[in-house]
Amino acid sequence: MPYRIKRKESVQAATRRIATEQIDKALREIDEAAKDRNHAIHQVRKRCKKLRGLLRLVRPALGKTYQKENKAIRDAARRISDLRDAQTTVDSHDRLMTRFDKKIDRNAFASTRLRLAGNVQKIPNQKIDRELAKVRSELSDARRRVGKWKLDEKEYDAVRKGMIKTRKRAEKMLQEVMRDPTTESLHEFRKRVKYHGYHLRLLRNVWSDALHPMERWSSDLGELLGDDHDLAVYRQSVLDRSKKEGKVSKKHQRVLGKLVDHRRETLQSSSLTLGRKFFAESTDSFSDRIGAYWSLWREDSNSNSR
Repeated sequence: MPYRIKRKESVQAATRRIATEQIDKALREIDEAAKDRNHAIHQVRKRCKKLRGLLRLVRPALGKTYQKENKAIRDAARRISDLRDAQTTVDSHDRLMTRFDKKIDRNAFASTRLRLAGNVQKIPNQKIDRELAKVRSELSDARRRVGKWKLDEKEYDAVRKGMIKTRKRAEKMLQEVMRDPTTESLHEFRKRVKYHGYHLRLLRNVWSDALHPMERWSSDLGELLGDDHDLAVYRQSVLDRSKKEGKVSKKHQRVLGKLVDHRRETLQSSSLTLGRKFFAESTDSFSDRIGAYWSLWREDSNSNSR
């Protein structure tokens, strides 16, 4: 079923159902990991992020259970974060080369890509399988606990505070990024935007015509910020480390550095423009509007929404 609350189910039932579905999908992806380990790692990390987004939406209503379950999912995802970072660096290199394909000799940087791809290949399959097995065990334990999750609030009250907290944190980080766009503040802003995007997705059925476009804008903003962060990691891995190890010529270091900086400037400018528009509405106004949609949605027995 979709990653959404359905009209005729309680928020508690929806939370349990969605969590179970996401964990079950992650378990299947781990079981099929031998077909494509990088894909499995990517998918399982996405499941964990969606689970944490769900937990954040009902955080106040979930009480102390939130801390336990959020930590469990976070720790499980961290087991495979480094495994994913190696592939992400290759992907960042490829996107950078494609972006500036007409301005550079792509072949001149073939050795850099070969080295990055080699870092991925150096990770033993046995290590990947071992870490995925640990993640599987931890997610299986979490799945057994899901049926006991209880929310102290009902209806819109069960999601309102969590949604407000996440959106206000995103707004705060936007202001910080506008003052000082560091790699750390941009990455933190991206995380808050992603969680807010998950909340919009979970609530989409409340009024799809209004929330689906916002969900897409949130996704676009998250992609811009994600590409920027990946390039920051790329710079550290390829350029900063290469200066110490001498694996990339000084000429190529200068060229790659300029390409990375130019692309990051563009991404950050686009992110700030979209972010200011996306968060132009105050959180309190946004919350009141969603609350009104929610009431009408629940009352309308003839609604086509699920």
